[in-house]
Amino acid sequence: GAALDRASFKAYLPIVDTALSRVRAMKQDANAGAYYKVSGELCAFAEEYQKSHDLLEEAVKLFNTETPDKVEGLIKACEELIVFCKANIASKKPNSTQSGGYAEPAEK
Repeated sequence: GAALDRASFKAYLPIVDTALSRVRAMKQDANAGAYYKVSGELCAFAEEYQKSHDLLEEAVKLFNTETPDKVEGLIKACEELIVFCKANIASKKPNSTQSGGYAEPAEK
């Protein structure tokens, strides 16, 4: 199939930012963490890897306030996407030894 049009996701970022400001005013618990996770995923689709990374880190922090068996899958998904974001951040730095483009997550 056709490649994912990552640039088109950038149009949604202002909506994400508006919602983030509202979620930040709410109780910061695993429910807020779920929103940070979804926002981080959308930011990754929009190639906003640093923002995605930061939101996913916040999500993990909030998920860790919950009973582990309820959030272990959510934490794992965040951690995998954090690795993806870090690889893409590193590949876009000047003087990077990696080639440009996307670093796809490793197959398991």
